[in-house]
Amino acid sequence: MKTVPSLRAKGSALVIVMIFGVVLCLLAGSIIAYVVSERRLNHRTERLQESRLAAEALTEYGVAQIRQKFSARSNITLGASGTDSIVLPSSTFWTGGNVQTASLELKAGTVTTVVTGSGSMYYVDPSDPANQRDPNIGKWVLRRDVPILARATVDGDGVGAPITSYALQRLAVRAVPLFAHAIFYNMDMELFPGPEMHILGPVHVNGNMFVSSQGNSTNFEDSVTVTGNIYHAWKSNKATAQGTSGESLGASSPVKFMSASGTLVSMYESSTGKWMDSMMGRMPYVGNQSLSSVDWTSTAFAPFATNKSDPAFGPYASGRWGGKVLTAEHGVMPYDPPAIGAYHEDTDTGTGDNSVNSGRQIIEPSNWPTDTSASDYQQRFEVEKTKYANDAGIYIKVNPTTGVITATSRSKNSTTPTKTLGAFPTGLVKWNAYSYNSTTKEVTGGMYDARRGDATADATFNKNIARGISLVDIDVAKLKTAVTEMAKPAASRDSTKAISGLEPGDWTGIVYVEVVGGPTTDVNGATTAATVAATNLAGVRLLNGSSIPSYGTANEGLTVATNVPLYVKGHYNADGTINTSTDPNLSSAVKAETNETPAALVSDAITILSPGFVDKDSFTNYSSGRPAASGAVEISAAMLMGITPTDKNGNARSSGGAHNFPRFLEDWSGKGVWIRGSLVALFETRIATESWGTGYYSPPNRNWGFNSLFKSGRFPPGTPKVMSFKRTEYRSLTKTEYDTLKTSYGW
Repeated sequence: MKTVPSLRAKGSALVIVMIFGVVLCLLAGSIIAYVVSERRLNHRTERLQESRLAAEALTEYGVAQIRQKFSARSNITLGASGTDSIVLPSSTFWTGGNVQTASLELKAGTVTTVVTGSGSMYYVDPSDPANQRDPNIGKWVLRRDVPILARATVDGDGVGAPITSYALQRLAVRAVPLFAHAIFYNMDMELFPGPEMHILGPVHVNGNMFVSSQGNSTNFEDSVTVTGNIYHAWKSNKATAQGTSGESLGASSPVKFMSASGTLVSMYESSTGKWMDSMMGRMPYVGNQSLSSVDWTSTAFAPFATNKSDPAFGPYASGRWGGKVLTAEHGVMPYDPPAIGAYHEDTDTGTGDNSVNSGRQIIEPSNWPTDTSASDYQQRFEVEKTKYANDAGIYIKVNPTTGVITATSRSKNSTTPTKTLGAFPTGLVKWNAYSYNSTTKEVTGGMYDARRGDATADATFNKNIARGISLVDIDVAKLKTAVTEMAKPAASRDSTKAISGLEPGDWTGIVYVEVVGGPTTDVNGATTAATVAATNLAGVRLLNGSSIPSYGTANEGLTVATNVPLYVKGHYNADGTINTSTDPNLSSAVKAETNETPAALVSDAITILSPGFVDKDSFTNYSSGRPAASGAVEISAAMLMGITPTDKNGNARSSGGAHNFPRFLEDWSGKGVWIRGSLVALFETRIATESWGTGYYSPPNRNWGFNSLFKSGRFPPGTPKVMSFKRTEYRSLTKTEYDTLKTSYGW
């Protein structure tokens, strides 16, 4: 019998279908709502991320402005009450985004000086893990921290309210004293010593480092930072004075760098027989191999032609030396003095000298700009503030044509001399014009500089009488006596020993000597020729300098600076008692004497003369008539000067390298010169431009180290500083944190 469904059953089915339909609709609605909500959430997250990135970008824009300001000027005033505000980027910068340009805010906060201990300087502590890749590790610096606040708002775009993010970035601005380095080169540095050599302090090179050894070990026992690359090679194979004939740079004579563990590790890998420099052992080493002889178009070198380095060197060096060796592969940036700018070597041999030699301005005479409407007025004004001449407690001006000497006292607080000084004690400063007696074959005035006379610098001694040097002789012992008299009450001074008019308030610790008419350098680094020919044949010589003057604690020690070459005769700022210990804590190449004060010698070039150097015999060949005095010479002073670069204008000559940086004129065979200080090559020489050679001297045993005073943060008066920057903090802020900080900064 056929069964017919009841109406009740049909109704139940309909209800079930309807329920399922409702459930499906609710489920679909939930899914749609979830999708819409997720889309809104993603949209908000994107806008939040955009606002955070915008705030971060603003802080970076602020960092760039602050770096530029501190690189261009020596004194910056930031914060609400300062005159050096930072500005927002152009609104077009945000084109294509959702940033509300009208709501942006960028502020620099109060600059805070950060010090270590009770002094005025900050120590970049090697034991702090945060400093392990810091190029200034182990140095004393002047540190100022600048906080940068940023606020950025992004449109909600109809999905909720606009989103605002807040950020803080802190930039450490470090002014690094040049003499915080055992060696500082503002250009390519070359180092190829014959005897064993130890570099006992930090080394920085604004360029490439070319390093080797000639049979004995070359040891870098502190950090090495290079803005370019490190090569186990000659800079040029055209400079015939470099190296020994037939010498192979592929030999295994050690070149070692200090590792993070405190051990010296060679850049030569004996297992592979390769020198692991920036080219990772690829240099061919055929005879006297040089970088300039490499065929960068060849298959082997073309991949590295742009940077002339292998990117693998960065991680390799980090692993091998633990951050003690840093190059361009690690992001090392140049250190430039404020307002001075970077040096650039002239590599064009066809159109004259086009080098950018800005650093030489530091040693040149005062020349404050007067035309305030000139486009370069501000830059020229800032350059003047870097000059030794404009902070000289005693400013001596000598006319090389007439021999007339005048003196003033100057200060960076004034664009004019603060006062004119009167007479010097007899013999303190003397003009000693060069004269040669052709009958007796003797120099009767000034001295003869064989390096400057030997223009070809070969084995043949060239007696070129035109290179006789007239001298401004300064008796340092009498200068010390005069400063001692200055410190006494006026009524108690001995007028025969004092400098008339010099008072304690005038003293800055700097003595500057201008020989009128020397070369000058403009703000773009181009150097003009001397306007007085006699200036090219003049120099300053320091006599009786074993004990230097020092007055007060603000400017302790002595700096002697000049725009011409400088000669130092005998011991300087040292008593001549030599400690030959191999322990750097005891050696006279490092350890300062009891009560020693910091000193600096600053000039176009520096020549060291033995105590027995005799002016009248200086025209004779060094091998027969100019033996250096017996015993060692001890000098405690930083030396800042210029060099003549290798292959300057295609002359196929050598700079001599850092191991020949201080000059010599005598036969020093078997005798030692001990220098504890700092060696700084900041510019090209413009008076003593002759290249290095071996025809006019025999080198001493070099015992050169980093002065323990400098290592402890005590520097000579007027020490120039170069700028370094480090980001020390970045974090997002809440609105409350932002407003609180902004208020605390006075905004």
